[in-house]
Amino acid sequence: MWVRYLDVPSRTPPAHYSQIPETAWCSEARRFQLADSMNLTHRYFLNRANRIAYTPVKREQIAKAEGITRLLRVPYYILGQIPAAKLVTVKVLAHIAMKMKETDTSYVMAFAGPSGHGKTELAKQMGSLLSVETTLIDTA
Repeated sequence: MWVRYLDVPSRTPPAHYSQIPETAWCSEARRFQLADSMNLTHRYFLNRANRIAYTPVKREQIAKAEGITRLLRVPYYILGQIPAAKLVTVKVLAHIAMKMKETDTSYVMAFAGPSGHGKTELAKQMGSLLSVETTLIDTA
């Protein structure tokens, strides 16, 4: 329905649709509702989210062991900045996996770049997904 996001989706699914396991959640009634309610922007962002590569197993194992699997959702929240979101996620997981000291629980992240590119939103999402207290400092 959002693979060809420029096309208005049909209300009826293609013939082969029911044979694809990933589409089992989308009943005919649900597809009818989605086709009527999704606009071009919705379809575009769903298309972008659909193209995000799966997280490697090693990263999932580290996140699960540390109880921070929610961190792996960052690329889905910051769709316009997928490379930045992945980079931050990988760096945080690497830092946690290294565990230099058990008493060292502080993380400091500094984001730099032009205004309006999602630095503050990325910091907010990271804090929320890690369930940590976040302090944002605007240095402009």
